[in-house]
Amino acid sequence: MSTLLQLEKRFNQHRHRHPGLFWEDVEPLLQQHISVLDLMEDSGGEPDVVVIDGHWYVVDMVKETPKGRRSLCYDKEARLGRKKFPPHSSVIEMAQMIGI
Repeated sequence: MSTLLQLEKRFNQHRHRHPGLFWEDVEPLLQQHISVLDLMEDSGGEPDVVVIDGHWYVVDMVKETPKGRRSLCYDKEARLGRKKFPPHSSVIEMAQMIGI
């Protein structure tokens, strides 16, 4: 299933997360960021649109952090400073890699 179809299915299944929003309104904006959303989906995430204080955001709603995104340091400096068992990456490095 394509990422866009998966996003639409999740959007419709969880209407309580985005009251007053319609798929037709958010789809064009999501399409602008489809490469990032593809990476979120491919890594085991479940991105969905949520409304917080009248603004909408795309949030990963997966119940448990996917395996490939666990055990990360915050940034490269913290990662390089780890003496034992340094993780393969950091949150900031991963975000930069995918363009967010």
